[in-house]
Amino acid sequence: MNLSRNLRLLLFATLYAAQGAVMAHFLTFNILYLGEAGYGPDDIGIFQAILVLPFILKIFFGMLSDAVNLFGLGHRKPYILIGLLTQAAVILVAPYVSVAEGLGTYAALLFVGAMAMATYDTCTDGLALDTTPESERGLVQGIMTGARAGGILVMLVVGGWLAENLGWPAFFLSLVVLTLLPVPLALMLKEDTRLMRRQP
Repeated sequence: MNLSRNLRLLLFATLYAAQGAVMAHFLTFNILYLGEAGYGPDDIGIFQAILVLPFILKIFFGMLSDAVNLFGLGHRKPYILIGLLTQAAVILVAPYVSVAEGLGTYAALLFVGAMAMATYDTCTDGLALDTTPESERGLVQGIMTGARAGGILVMLVVGGWLAENLGWPAFFLSLVVLTLLPVPLALMLKEDTRLMRRQP
């Protein structure tokens, strides 16, 4: 892996900050968005439960990443990039999908976005284990956890302002920007195409 230590830590921080920002949408703003469209607690509760499923299944994404060197680019990098770019595409389209006639299309779209997040989430964890010296694992875990919490916090404040003052498309666009922040760093990553042996 050719990233310097500081850039590697920045990659982990931006990946988890992006995840936190989108989690703020999944867990908070999506409820408000559907409520504004006239949906009640029953429909919203079922919808939110669907969004949780990929995070229950993400262990299988990790197993796939461990087993398959995708496109010859490695066991982590291509999955992370596909997850980020898919999530960005889903969020870019989401505000233009009508929910007035029903939630089917919008639910399917956001489910794909949740699958994308679960994919890059578990592969980022694998990358951290593969590339972080044991002496720095506590630091990396703290950076990841703090960045995710920071992403949630910032999005709850800034996202609320954007939705209230500029409308939902501006809110969704801000999520797209945050999702794409880690992409340049991930592209710089030259991963060993063999899965590195993890130290206990």
